[in-house]
Amino acid sequence: MALYRTLSVFLALAGVAFAATAAFGTTRHPELAKKLPRARVAGTILGALVLAYCAYEGGQLLPGTRWGAFFYALVPIVTALSYFFLDFLMARAFGGLLIVLANYVIQHAFAYHCGCRPLFAIAALCWGCLGIAFLAWPWWTRDFFAYCEKHSGPRLACFGIAVVLALLLIVLPVTG
Repeated sequence: MALYRTLSVFLALAGVAFAATAAFGTTRHPELAKKLPRARVAGTILGALVLAYCAYEGGQLLPGTRWGAFFYALVPIVTALSYFFLDFLMARAFGGLLIVLANYVIQHAFAYHCGCRPLFAIAALCWGCLGIAFLAWPWWTRDFFAYCEKHSGPRLACFGIAVVLALLLIVLPVTG
């Protein structure tokens, strides 16, 4: 239960960090809109961690087989290939992190009887869907940051929505 609550808080903080970067970071440092989604080293490290977790989960899906070792062997290969051949690594890795965290907390919200589970699941699902968008269209992250740099309305709305979702993700697991 402690891991579930901790990862729920971590998902909330990751979402607020994204929204705070869009709301306040791009106005102070306009180069963040171009540099952050393409951060190659940070994206590679975060992506390797997400891939290692996915390899673990993939191995758990096929118990009694040798596929788990194969999945673990693919992690450094895919990480190295991603470093050299993919663009927008940080946006993709962050999207993968949001998907993995949202999947975990939604699954365990039902196992640990989270308070107001449908509302909690919707809040986590919002971040999971944003993670899917980061994976599918990572350049939208750059475009969104650039848009928020010039327009204050979406910037503040994004931050307000992120704070409300974060409060739901932090408070509801404790009230179960």
